[in-house]
Amino acid sequence: MIERCKTLSIYFILLLLACSCSTKKLLVSPLLASGITIKITGTTAKINGATVSIISGDKYSRKTFWADTIRGDRFDATVNVPGPGFYQIIFAGKYPPDSTAQGWLHWVNLYLEDNCSYTVKAGTDWNILHNHSTVYSSSAVQKNLSLFDESYADKISIQEKDIAKNYEEADFLNKTHRDKEYQELSATILKEEADLKQFHSKYLQEFALNNPGTIISTHKLLGLNLTEIKKNYNQYMKIYYHLADDIKKQQDGVTFKNELDAVMAPAPKL
Repeated sequence: MIERCKTLSIYFILLLLACSCSTKKLLVSPLLASGITIKITGTTAKINGATVSIISGDKYSRKTFWADTIRGDRFDATVNVPGPGFYQIIFAGKYPPDSTAQGWLHWVNLYLEDNCSYTVKAGTDWNILHNHSTVYSSSAVQKNLSLFDESYADKISIQEKDIAKNYEEADFLNKTHRDKEYQELSATILKEEADLKQFHSKYLQEFALNNPGTIISTHKLLGLNLTEIKKNYNQYMKIYYHLADDIKKQQDGVTFKNELDAVMAPAPKL
């Protein structure tokens, strides 16, 4: 059990640095002849000199639209992007701050649309790595996106802390030879770990059912793998039919329905 405790501790450290990389300056694409121009104001703390950039939200085709270095405790971006849609702010810097080799990289999700204001409160590198950054915007879609991300980060953080606390307690029980209590707590930890693995899909299901009128629901649903959709097919069909009609008709809604159909399609005959 002690070894398992050490393994979990290493896991949490790696989770924080999962996207570790060097802080190499990113190239900025030239301004587009068309599209929309967005102004973003950001405030940070203790990450002066870190790189901040804005990229497309398509995981299959990343494109950088703006990049700069944070000076002092803020940054100001004027970004020309092709049109309304999902983008990301990428923060990259040294972690720990005096490191000469390792770096850290993490993101904040955005939905950019014309004639909307955006203020990003990123805080410290710890806040960014733990997804505790806040985006204030006049965009209704961005507000729903922030609601999803911030609530998700808060809830999963609580679960991770509970598991870590139980591992520490289990280690103490093991060292003091309180075998019965140790076995009971070990069983609890195993269940908590299993629940944590299922947390994302359960959280997404709950969010989509409670927010059927936002494209955030269908956008996040498209991040599921087909195995998960097939495993909980009836639940996801329920979610799809619960979506607002205009959300079903948008591209993400149509794509999600196609995924549902593909999961249950009969295998081709050989």
